Amino acid sequence: MLAKIKKNKQLFSNFSYMFAIEIANYILPFIAIPYIVRTVGVTNFGIITFAYVVISYFNLIVDYGFKLIIIKDISRYRNSSKKLSFLFWKMYFSQFILLIISIVIFTIIIQIPKFHEHIEVFIFAFGMVFGNILFPIWFFQGIEKMKYIAIFDFIARGLYVIAIFSIVQNKDDYIYVPLLNSLSFVLIGIFALLFIHYKFNINFVIPKFSQVKKFYRDGWHLFTAYISVNLYSNFNMVLLGFMAGYTSVGIYSLAEKIFGAIVKTVSVVNVVLFPNFASISSNKSLLVQKVKKVSKYYLIILSIISLFLMSLSEFIIRLLFGDGHENSILILQILSLVLLFRPFGQLFVNYLILKNQSKVVSKITIYTMVFNMILIFPMLYYLNEIGLALTVLLVQIFQVIFNSMHNKELFTNYFNRRKDE
Repeated sequence: MLAKIKKNKQLFSNFSYMFAIEIANYILPFIAIPYIVRTVGVTNFGIITFAYVVISYFNLIVDYGFKLIIIKDISRYRNSSKKLSFLFWKMYFSQFILLIISIVIFTIIIQIPKFHEHIEVFIFAFGMVFGNILFPIWFFQGIEKMKYIAIFDFIARGLYVIAIFSIVQNKDDYIYVPLLNSLSFVLIGIFALLFIHYKFNINFVIPKFSQVKKFYRDGWHLFTAYISVNLYSNFNMVLLGFMAGYTSVGIYSLAEKIFGAIVKTVSVVNVVLFPNFASISSNKSLLVQKVKKVSKYYLIILSIISLFLMSLSEFIIRLLFGDGHENSILILQILSLVLLFRPFGQLFVNYLILKNQSKVVSKITIYTMVFNMILIFPMLYYLNEIGLALTVLLVQIFQVIFNSMHNKELFTNYFNRRKDE
């Protein structure tokens, strides 16, 4: 009983810190977003968002399929300093190789006229890739010490917000927004590395090439799943920029930023519980029981938040960005329905990974990508940014249904129990 209380206390502590992390990551910068939009304009804000979406592909490349695998391994060997050092530097060497590849690809694509036109914005935004590698959030998640992530994030994001209000003063200063964002990522990464070295006695280890090669092989199916997800989600935004222009990207982004902040915050549940679920993954019946319990409460909470977001969409948009953003209001109302499905999608994906069914995750994601590609072109052609929001909703519903078909045990036992009653 005492051990159970202690474990629940640890879960609550991690949830609290991860909630604080999401505030640092999304709420603190979100304080600056209305100021940025009003200062640089919707079109320039669309340029910044477009650059972030493009750079997200490079973050995906360097992350590969490593993070969930390394969190799972670190969770198992958290009490061995020698093993942690090996896992830590295996992750870094693997990501560094991918960073070199990313730099080469990035150098080529910024020569494309659509990108070269705002080359400074893209170069400054690429700094987030360096920051993403430097800050080992996966290490803290694996050892379930979320408080350190919260501390670093609050400091870095606080400095970012202060810098935005101090430096971005007119329409032409939009190029400094991605620069300040990247600097905050790099700053937090450098301090985190120094802290981990001294606090957890992580020593420098050079992994063998065969070990790194196996790491790539183990993460391949997750990488194909993530690249497919981003291909149909972030690609949609890139396509919107090419087909409808930066202003449409800006209009969509006003609503998406609000939605993104909320969905990332509620998805803290998945981040916090994954290491805990990983520790009991060998006990299948217990794992099913816990995931079912989380799903039930998750649905209730998401339904309440979705209803409030839909009801308050017009008030929120007008309060933050002023009048004249009717399409952004409609987009936010559509995205409020997505909130019912997206966190569940990630929960089911994590569950499949713990069942060692990464191939299934890859298959589901590819099917979802194909479904998205069928929808997105006509939706954007006829409805522009509104079409993008509708596509996101339909694709998310499709993905959750497909995931559910491969996680029948989460529902079968429930219906059998009701039948027995």
